[in-house]
Amino acid sequence: MVNSRLDQIKSANDIRKIPPSDYGLLAEEIRSCLVDVISHTGGHLASNLGIVEVTMALHLCMTFPEDKLIFDVGHQSYVHKILTGRRREFRKIRTFGGISGFPKRSESGSDAFGTGHSSTALSAALGFAAARERLGQDYKIAAVVGDGAATGGMFYEAFNHLTYLKGNLVLVFNDNGMSISPNVGALAEWLNSSGRKHSPAAFFDGINMEYRGPLDGHDLGVLVPAVKDAFGCGRPVLLHVLTEKGKGYEPAEKNPVWYHGLAGTAREESYTNVFGKTMTDIARKDDRVTAVCAAMEHGTGLCGFREAYPQRFYDVGIAEAHAVTFAAGLAAGGLRPYVAVYSSFLQRAFDQIIHDVCLQRLPVVFCLDRAGIVGEDGETHQGIFDLSYLTLMPGMTVAAPGDQDELREFLFWSLEFPAPLAIRYPKRRAYTCPVTQRDAIRLGKSEVLMPGRDIALLAVGSMVEDAVRLHDILAQKGYWVSVVNVRFIKPFDRELLFKLTCGHRLFVTMEENVWNGGYGQQVSAYLAGSGSNVHVLNIGIGDMFVKHGTIDGIKRELGLDKDTLAERIIKEYRCCEK
Repeated sequence: MVNSRLDQIKSANDIRKIPPSDYGLLAEEIRSCLVDVISHTGGHLASNLGIVEVTMALHLCMTFPEDKLIFDVGHQSYVHKILTGRRREFRKIRTFGGISGFPKRSESGSDAFGTGHSSTALSAALGFAAARERLGQDYKIAAVVGDGAATGGMFYEAFNHLTYLKGNLVLVFNDNGMSISPNVGALAEWLNSSGRKHSPAAFFDGINMEYRGPLDGHDLGVLVPAVKDAFGCGRPVLLHVLTEKGKGYEPAEKNPVWYHGLAGTAREESYTNVFGKTMTDIARKDDRVTAVCAAMEHGTGLCGFREAYPQRFYDVGIAEAHAVTFAAGLAAGGLRPYVAVYSSFLQRAFDQIIHDVCLQRLPVVFCLDRAGIVGEDGETHQGIFDLSYLTLMPGMTVAAPGDQDELREFLFWSLEFPAPLAIRYPKRRAYTCPVTQRDAIRLGKSEVLMPGRDIALLAVGSMVEDAVRLHDILAQKGYWVSVVNVRFIKPFDRELLFKLTCGHRLFVTMEENVWNGGYGQQVSAYLAGSGSNVHVLNIGIGDMFVKHGTIDGIKRELGLDKDTLAERIIKEYRCCEK
């Protein structure tokens, strides 16, 4: 099929070549392109289908890259990428070497601000506005906020700052009633009832922002003049647009939750599923158990828990900092809260973990999904920092199950744990270790899965599977290898390391985390202070942000695939023999 109108859009601002009579046809072609590409590459489908006309209206009223369009979260920027001359590259979105699934300044001058986490757009837009005023410049600024981003604390902090803004800024509030799951919270309820009980204009006028709407977010005849008029206002304007998530693609319209993001591959039993099922089991055992998530009921696998125990399930919206302190309050009140959150999103609550949980030694369990390399979502979502930032917190215990059975065992073990605990697990197929005789979990103790000599593979969490495979590869090449399931990154098992120094010449630490502050650095520091002559090879991720691609492809690029690791280990071991 020839997309004749899309063929005319080869660079930014080419949408102006399209006659207004063809805008509807262009919107249809964009939606067809989205469905065609994302069904193969995976990505965020429903949110982009819903924002086609809104993005078109903004592009018809703005000039790129001079004007600044900022997308909150950023997963709804696909149409913007297509309209700024990246249609050819869009075919490889989220694939290794292809364009990102989020706005990225290094990718295009039309991407004014990189995003990937929630609730940042209005703050960034205010920064642009202040810089524009200070430097005496004149360009348009628009921030698109939607999909639940208005539940985050930063959004309200930015609102508080609006009163000081001089000049124009357009905040497009994309109201589709959804984040990934249906929106929660006071603002969502207030907007849904606007026009009947409340006066939106009065509310926003009080914070130096003119309210306009609600507008039909799929009617360009309404949107284009409204956007033009908003940019002509001398102060900030909020355009409240009503859109349908999944618009134009019937399966996504009927099930926007499922079609929020497509994986692009067949779904298998995952660690997320194991976690969700086990949470329901432990809640059945202990009525103190409560689950907290930040707009990620589906993403964290808690749908079954919510259905079984709705009064013990709390979705606080995209507000990770609040989620952590709320859980601290639950724990202080006598409950057993489990905070289910993606590893990279927990970074947003760093201070709350220290100040509200660790400092008070409250028994909050942090269940870190997507720990390690996550793949196609790229730099903003890679969970490669949690070991470093969690282990530095006094009173925090950090664990990494080596397989799905151990994840389940850790969750039951955590029921009686009296202090803060983080359990990290990856985004991938759930693994079952072939070793049948396993040690019971003991605080701070690692487990020797395969005893050997000469080389000890010290594997953290997801790397246990790799270590077991490496054991077989190295054994075939004539090397004797021990495999250790680290289990606890903090407390650190010095006793086992001391025992392993007898009979081993090389320790290989293996983790999907940055080297700085990771498990391998702890091992290196311990051996340096012990006087041991055992060599150490740290396998991990360098001082870098990891780009998007498949997990296997990224691991090959980083030298973390089993063949490259085997070569590195053999080379290092031969150096030990000299």
